[in-house]
Amino acid sequence: MRRTRFLLSFILISLIFSATVRAGTQESIYVTLTGHLQTLAVDERDKVTGEWKSRVIHHLRSEDGKLYQIEDPKKVLKVKPAEKMILSGRRIDNKVYVDEAASLFQDSRSIQTIAESLPETLGEQRTLVALFNYPDKPIKPFTLQQVKDRVLNNTDSADSFIKENSYGKTWLTVDFIDWQTLPHESTYYTG
Repeated sequence: MRRTRFLLSFILISLIFSATVRAGTQESIYVTLTGHLQTLAVDERDKVTGEWKSRVIHHLRSEDGKLYQIEDPKKVLKVKPAEKMILSGRRIDNKVYVDEAASLFQDSRSIQTIAESLPETLGEQRTLVALFNYPDKPIKPFTLQQVKDRVLNNTDSADSFIKENSYGKTWLTVDFIDWQTLPHESTYYTG
């Protein structure tokens, strides 16, 4: 009886371990991709220290329209966001771990080349601003009009900043949603 239990336990543990190893193994393919680099800056509060931390997330929109998350452990990305580029590296699922990367436009004086390297960055930028709070923290620290002023109307608004820094070639068109209470308490969203 003990021997049977031992064998069943051993078989069960072996099956669990085997399934865990297989689930953690992902196929790695070496790829070379061409496309436009998209960069997202993320500011988030550290859950332990409460301090604000910044990080950058890179994506490549390939010429066939697919979006890949780019990991750069070797720090080889020396190109600007929105630049047309070619990169090589290991692809695991939707992530590419870059080994080599290079910009594809050599002649920076060519207007056509520069225009091709800036997809969807000029003109109207449709934006949604929504105000949310929690059932356990139903505070509304500012009004919808104050938010509209900061985003669109003030001289130091986000829209003014974008217009000024794009020499008037990019601007915001914003839809606003007034305060909504999320369905769960704040701890649900912060983990």
